[in-house]
Amino acid sequence: MKCLSALALLTLSGTVAAQQPTKTFYLDYAFQEIFVNNDVAYIVDRYATAPVHWTDSVFTVAGGDLRQVVQTSRQSQGDTLVRTTQWQANGRLQWQEEKRGKHLHGPQLYYNEAGQLRHRHLYVAGALRSTECVPVASTSRTCQEVEITLPQYPGGQEGILRYIAERLHYPADALSGRKQGKVLVYFVIDETGQVRNVHVKDSIFPSLSAESIRVVKGLPRFGPGRKAGLPVPVRCAVPVTFNIN
Repeated sequence: MKCLSALALLTLSGTVAAQQPTKTFYLDYAFQEIFVNNDVAYIVDRYATAPVHWTDSVFTVAGGDLRQVVQTSRQSQGDTLVRTTQWQANGRLQWQEEKRGKHLHGPQLYYNEAGQLRHRHLYVAGALRSTECVPVASTSRTCQEVEITLPQYPGGQEGILRYIAERLHYPADALSGRKQGKVLVYFVIDETGQVRNVHVKDSIFPSLSAESIRVVKGLPRFGPGRKAGLPVPVRCAVPVTFNIN
């Protein structure tokens, strides 16, 4: 199973109340709705000020609330600047990050459950220049290091594959048509460890995709992923293989 931390951007000041973005069209904007279901919506607005200078804004909505914004800007000199803001389920800030290209660059801010600033780090081209752990008088919890922990499944990756193998049924129409292959199933493990947003991007055969989604949706609860001590949603993928002997 492959998992990637769900990161977001758009550097804002202060605590911002969660809100749902609206579909608004402006001159020079191109709008594309990437993916929508009952759990999460990804929406992209592109704003171009010159042929080689543009900004993409990606909004992630969960439960009708804005949870993250990722703003990627390509500068005229060819640099790519990425600004990320993530909100907690309670609507308070969770973190704000900046990258230039693939490297952290600029201030990186991390907050606690109450939306209070706990960590402040300054990076220049991927190199950490300064770090500060901000004390909060209203809590006795220690200021934890900024680290990412991926979701944990009972039995690990072998346990996931065993669960899928024990519950997978070969669809009759796929078997009679000798349809086989690997289905890559994408999903999100939310802050509570539940599997959400299960989907297949490239289907090799409809019933194989449907059966793969059914089984992955039934995966038991994970230990949630964490960043800077707080639970975070994590995007993952797992292969489901159908073979005819």
